Amino acid sequence: MPRLFVAIDFPAVIRQQLALLCHGLRDARWVPEAQLHLTLAFAGEVAGSQVNDLHEALGEIRTAPFDLALHGVGVFPPRGVPHVLWAGVRENPALMQLQQQVEKAIRSAGVMPEKRNYMPHVTLARLNRVPSGKMAEWLTHQALFATPAFPVTELRLYSSVLTPGRAVHRMEAAFPLPETASQDASRFFEEQDEEQE
Repeated sequence: MPRLFVAIDFPAVIRQQLALLCHGLRDARWVPEAQLHLTLAFAGEVAGSQVNDLHEALGEIRTAPFDLALHGVGVFPPRGVPHVLWAGVRENPALMQLQQQVEKAIRSAGVMPEKRNYMPHVTLARLNRVPSGKMAEWLTHQALFATPAFPVTELRLYSSVLTPGRAVHRMEAAFPLPETASQDASRFFEEQDEEQE
């Protein structure tokens, strides 16, 4: 049974900036550019009868679109042997409110989200015995990483299936935030799409 999670995807230009970080550590398993995202909550394995309830609950979230920016890099755990390399998120009350609404929606569908304190981050790589000196050098070199603010206008529900090589993510549904986004936000995405053509 696939595991489900709710996430925010990035405009192409933001994914490209993140992808530029994904090099320089030989023993890191880098996340493919297409799978870089910001997880809001893990629902875990969801029974078929609860999937429709989850779709309905996520569709009822009423948070207006907002701007978000990425900033900084780090590792989990912060002490000891690092296992995950991540890019951070600038402090954003609207994001934290949205995350709480997503967890509430998951619970209302009869599903218990994974219990963990939420720290917004973008997973860049899984680490396996990266030398501490190399890790410190990489973190120092990328310490000033930051992106411009970009609009968040929808949530996405993904399924994740583990394969021998890596986890494969598939988008199951998208949930637009209420259509109060500014014309500037819409124009941002249109401009990025045009640049990719």
